[in-house]
Amino acid sequence: MAGAFGSRLRELRKEGQVLQSRFAKICGISSAYLSDIERGKRNPPEDRVILLWAEHLNPSQAKEIGEELLELAAADRGSLRAGVERDAVAVETDGGTTAYQGENTQKKAAFLEYFCTDLTVLAREGQLDEAPERVRDFEAIFQATARMRRNSVVLIHSNGREINRVLHGLVCELGSTPGPLSGKRVCGLGYGSPSILAGVKYRGQLEERVDNLIRESHQAGDVLLFVPSLADLADLEAHTKGSLVVPALQNGDIQVITGATPAAMSYCKQVCPDLIGCFRKVRVGALDPEGVLKGIFFLRDRYATYHGVTYADDSLKAMVEAVESGDESECWQRALNLMDDVGARAKVEEWTGEISAEDVARTVGELEEAG
Repeated sequence: MAGAFGSRLRELRKEGQVLQSRFAKICGISSAYLSDIERGKRNPPEDRVILLWAEHLNPSQAKEIGEELLELAAADRGSLRAGVERDAVAVETDGGTTAYQGENTQKKAAFLEYFCTDLTVLAREGQLDEAPERVRDFEAIFQATARMRRNSVVLIHSNGREINRVLHGLVCELGSTPGPLSGKRVCGLGYGSPSILAGVKYRGQLEERVDNLIRESHQAGDVLLFVPSLADLADLEAHTKGSLVVPALQNGDIQVITGATPAAMSYCKQVCPDLIGCFRKVRVGALDPEGVLKGIFFLRDRYATYHGVTYADDSLKAMVEAVESGDESECWQRALNLMDDVGARAKVEEWTGEISAEDVARTVGELEEAG
């Protein structure tokens, strides 16, 4: 039996003589998803989506229609009937269905917990690297996120690994620095959790997942979504026909920080140009030798513990000098790679004592000979 919201939506659509397939296309959803909503087999969508549908139904009476549908949706969400998926939330996986049931799905945050990794917890446990050399970049990010509108951020850099380092360093920074992001819970979409695109088994399921993810993030009020690459977000928006992510960003329902290389930006312009306009661009600057040295000094203990060696101060300075003559944007990654190479060689060849500047020079020479 259809719910009041679905029945009224169907009546309004027929009054306007709009076929189900056409209305679904206008709204950027699948016909199957719309059919399930009209028959009461799916939850009414989020309020902002309902108001958008009201515009499509009758622009001249959008306000009145929107208010009526919102009232019916609120009533439907509060009544769980057998066979109807409402307050109970089910996340389908390849191996079956994981159900999260309860009267308050906001507290459960099933989709947010299932498809995202809590990076705040990882930072607290020391699994993410701090980035003290990126203080200026953090300040630019904090300023961009403090805006009232368009306060989501995309970090621009030629190297995707460096973007991730800044993102991880930022998560660590949030725990100790007061500011607009203080107290935010950072949830990484695509950081080791199941892909939100994986295991989609029927038309409309992806839209439902994304809609629930946006709703839970908005209702929580303290969630900052991290997406590794803007290209991933563009693919997600393309799969949902541009009807969910862009409106949520424009309305401020979700706040996102992501990154993009020039190639990823070019891809997004082709796939979903409207998405780029939802973000403030923060260009991640190249590190000068002093910044590179500060960064590897900070990471020295982690590499030393892994390789079972110790790095003398002069060895780190020698590493920076060895890489600073090349492309400035790659200096940081080359310095990290060199510190890793020297530690690995020391471990394999069982060097004794601290790694010195001479050891670094020898390793650099051997690497150059090897090509």
